[in-house]
Amino acid sequence: MLVAAMFLLFILVISMAVAVPIVKKQIQHDRDVETMHRGKQYARAIRMYYKKFGAYPPNMDALVKTNNLRFLRRKYADPTPAKLTPPPAKPIGRSSILARIRFRQPGASSASLSMAREVPQAAAFQG
Repeated sequence: MLVAAMFLLFILVISMAVAVPIVKKQIQHDRDVETMHRGKQYARAIRMYYKKFGAYPPNMDALVKTNNLRFLRRKYADPTPAKLTPPPAKPIGRSSILARIRFRQPGASSASLSMAREVPQAAAFQG
């Protein structure tokens, strides 16, 4: 009896291991389809606004309601979760590079590193 229960549990785990990636891919596909649909709705609304007024809308709120005209039913939220979108790129400059450099403390072992600090260079050039 115990062997049969373990066998059924093993079959269940294997079937879940196969089903989870399929379901995950289907969810992502549904999000992509919804994103495409919402993008087409925005493009259609902007095109209609341009035909009516001869100019592009100043903001997205103008598409929802302008002079009692609706070009878009509502403002759509982004269907992609925030954790799936890449973070914005950070500018790389001299100060950000220097802030990332870690200097060894005097008298400390070579394995220990301290927090980033600036090197006092201005004192040597005072004259």
